[in-house]
Amino acid sequence: MINFGVIGAGRIAKTFCDAVINHQGLLYAIASRDLSKADAYKKEYGFKAAYDSYEALLKDPLVECVYIATPH
Repeated sequence: MINFGVIGAGRIAKTFCDAVINHQGLLYAIASRDLSKADAYKKEYGFKAAYDSYEALLKDPLVECVYIATPH
């Protein structure tokens, strides 16, 4: 199973998280500029880690694939 990391904690991230859960994927880490948003996602979706910077998520050696859910 792939450890997914998600950058951004907005509406598009919810769609991705729901899809991963429906396909029995592993949501491992979430990052947001606002840690309270990341923590809310962690609680709602069962992420193992929450970060207040995108760089911290990218440095986590257990993150294997990253979905970027931020605006262009």
